Amino acid sequence: FYLSSSNTNTFYSNRIFNCEYGFYGGSSSNYNIFTNNLASDNIVGFLMSSSSYNIFTNNIASNNNEGFKLSLSNYNRLTNNLSSNNTRSAPGYGLFNSGFELDNSANNYFAQNTADSNKGYAFYISGSSSAGDTFEKNNIIIAPQNVDTWVYNSINASFDFTNNYWVSSDS
Repeated sequence: FYLSSSNTNTFYSNRIFNCEYGFYGGSSSNYNIFTNNLASDNIVGFLMSSSSYNIFTNNIASNNNEGFKLSLSNYNRLTNNLSSNNTRSAPGYGLFNSGFELDNSANNYFAQNTADSNKGYAFYISGSSSAGDTFEKNNIIIAPQNVDTWVYNSINASFDFTNNYWVSSDS
């Protein structure tokens, strides 16, 4: 699904396989709702670019190069989503096999999501993302081959990751 300057849409119980982007919202696609969708075997499962005030609930991104990515996108709400086994390679895309990525995004809310066995980081924060992002009650489960890939923060801001559940298969 590709949105460009498209607002107030609802996507419910869709399945997207083997595409560049499973669900893409760009150019100010705001106030959209994504519920019970599956994006698998894509480059990016769910991508919002320059889009705000979107709601993601009970979605699954698996076996993609990247699970959920917010780029230049603010005030989005992600709850009860699963991002797992995102290990595909996609040369030229500059993606990091992360469960959830924020790039130049602020004031987003992440709660009760699960990042499970992704090749890269569970949460990857870059650009000028702000400390206004909230992370609470998320389940972070690290792949056995990458036991030190919890959270990557490349910016000069602090994020509070207390009250999240951390699991490592490290022996």
